Amino acid sequence: MHGLLFILSSWTCVFICHLNKEKLNQLTIPILLVLISGSYLTFNIDAINVNISFIILFVLISYFLSLLNKSVQIILFIKGLIIGMVYSSMSIIVIYDPASFFINIFLSTSLLAIVLALFLSKNFEEQIKLILIGLIQGEIFNFFTFRSIKVDYVIGDINWLAILFATILLLILVKSLSLRFAKRFVKGRKLINN
Repeated sequence: MHGLLFILSSWTCVFICHLNKEKLNQLTIPILLVLISGSYLTFNIDAINVNISFIILFVLISYFLSLLNKSVQIILFIKGLIIGMVYSSMSIIVIYDPASFFINIFLSTSLLAIVLALFLSKNFEEQIKLILIGLIQGEIFNFFTFRSIKVDYVIGDINWLAILFATILLLILVKSLSLRFAKRFVKGRKLINN
């Protein structure tokens, strides 16, 4: 299920970037294709299983963060930490809380990450960065949590990638719907004022 959701959401992101002819989006397409192709590959480093796509995302986010000044890096890191802690908490709730049988954790995690990103920033690009940073941090928290209870955990597995891409896709949907409603509202106000 999560594998299918990951493939659908990642290819939808590729399609959206292809439709949008901006230069940045055209550079994003090869990165997305590399992430898709590396999504099922894992390697073992000293008894730590890591997904290739997670490493690629970690390196890319680290590079883009290094281009910013230190104060912005710290602010983004702290804001991302909030999203990461919520993601990690939701993952732990799945294990220990019987109510998780009645709640779709996948959808609730994505919605909570979006709400937090919208609350923590007004800029769309920064919201995407916050989701990426937060979910990467949350996945690292999950690794240490599950390792402490002796569970073999793959960092950045297909479930995490599905949550990441679905969250970004939902954020794009929320942003486009809000822009559409804002344009209609402005048109309606112009008609009323005239």
